[in-house]
Amino acid sequence: MKRALAIIDFEPAARGGHFREWSAIIGRAASRGVDCVGIYVVGLESVPIEVAANPFDPKTTGDIILFDLETVLPGHLKNASNASKLSFIMSHLVNCSGCDNVAAFVLWAFDLSTQNNPTAAPWGGIGVLSAWARSVLTDSTTLEYELYQFAREDKNCRALLVWDKFALDMPPIARGKSLSDKNCKIRYLPDLEDVVISSQDYVPRSGTLKIGLVGMLWGYRGVNLLAAILENNEDIDGYVAGQLKPDSFSALTGSLLTNGRISLGQTEQWISNSAFNEEISQVDALVMDARSYPPPSGVALRALAYGRCIIASTGPSWTNDVIARYHCGLIVDPLSLDGLSDRIRLFYESGGSEKCRQAANDLMSQEEFAKCLGHAINALFD
Repeated sequence: MKRALAIIDFEPAARGGHFREWSAIIGRAASRGVDCVGIYVVGLESVPIEVAANPFDPKTTGDIILFDLETVLPGHLKNASNASKLSFIMSHLVNCSGCDNVAAFVLWAFDLSTQNNPTAAPWGGIGVLSAWARSVLTDSTTLEYELYQFAREDKNCRALLVWDKFALDMPPIARGKSLSDKNCKIRYLPDLEDVVISSQDYVPRSGTLKIGLVGMLWGYRGVNLLAAILENNEDIDGYVAGQLKPDSFSALTGSLLTNGRISLGQTEQWISNSAFNEEISQVDALVMDARSYPPPSGVALRALAYGRCIIASTGPSWTNDVIARYHCGLIVDPLSLDGLSDRIRLFYESGGSEKCRQAANDLMSQEEFAKCLGHAINALFD
């Protein structure tokens, strides 16, 4: 059975092109036994000549065909939904490639309503590769909702990879999904271009340790857990920076903020990436409450890149999966928080900072991206 993979880029190539993403998908498709790749792009004339002529090594990638969506799509579909266009494209590639098993990866997708999308198609699955925070075509919140609704509701959607430069949070429908869950169709691929992984191990301060949280300061994300830790450890101080959400704080958190036991960094509505990184460098360890915040955390990834220990509460979560895999933090029982200062110092004395940096390197690497792509491509044809 011959297999073909469609790469459909609904964002016009004239806006910059996404040739890096094409290359990554095609490279993994070849290693997964795909015989033909059809690239459908808006505005073929904007694709660089060298890419259009021979975008990738045909010796390793098989047949590659470039199509201009403006030419391929019939007139009655020009203003149709992307879901309707997707249905047509899949049939088009079947006819052009001679392959009897076709799947598709959609890049920068939006308007993927399931109303007109067939659910019993004669081809393989649909995958979505989204870097939606970088899209200029639509509001990111709207696109986020549409992408995850598509992944959750459409029977053909077998893989959703969120490649997110800004490390935004996954919506509630993805919560509770384990990093090691092979059946999880939604995978998060960080692309923190502004983060440079530290070349040196971090050494905690010799006096009173300072631990805290940076970002959206909801009580459930870790601020209330931070307060509980401080109540049980007099030799640790707290630090928070970001957007305060006082209505979500426990009475203890409010008290510690008032008396200065938890000190404040920047608390503007929006913190720039550079300032974000600077705030993380102020703490000896980052606190995450995994019980009520299980999805992937870009804040935790930044902390790991700077060699900082992650302190997370017990419970199934992306953060705890990462800690278990790389030994890059401490998982604490919220009912037994005393003696944490000694545990943090022992963590660093045992080479913990190097393990943190290695975790960040692996999780943000092209190898990790390629591995996730490979799993997704397999899922599309299963």
